Amino acid sequence: MQPFSLALLLGYVLLAVLLLSLNLRAQWHWSVKAGAVVLTTAFYFVSWWGLRESEGWPARADPLAEFELLAYDVQQPDKRRDSPGAIYLWVRPPHAVEGTPRAHRLAYSEALHQAVLEAGERLSRGRRQRGERRQASPDRTEARGSALLFRDMILPTLPDKRGE
Repeated sequence: MQPFSLALLLGYVLLAVLLLSLNLRAQWHWSVKAGAVVLTTAFYFVSWWGLRESEGWPARADPLAEFELLAYDVQQPDKRRDSPGAIYLWVRPPHAVEGTPRAHRLAYSEALHQAVLEAGERLSRGRRQRGERRQASPDRTEARGSALLFRDMILPTLPDKRGE
């Protein structure tokens, strides 16, 4: 178990013990005590669900306005399984030497699928890919994430030392 998860678990246990001791000793009405138990239990589930994203689950938010594409995974829609499909991108800020990669989950669309496959083909040939969010169409018919544009990343060139 990771130290952060262990600390979180101990915090939950402490909160439960405090709530139990208050409920046993306090002269509150039973409805106040029951409400505190229900509220605390709901807090456990909400906080656990919120922490899932901090442990490597993909963010459902759009990527940065500009990013470097590191990897991708496309899951096409499947009507038999009632799956709408998704496109997962692993990105980091452009030209970041030590930028921490971030995973994003985007809604599946044919246009985004095609754009990601083309970028992936160039990526497999060793050409780093830069992604940019384009302005959404005025009628907003595009799915979130489908307004991404990929192109070859232009790397900065260093000055030639022989000329000194």
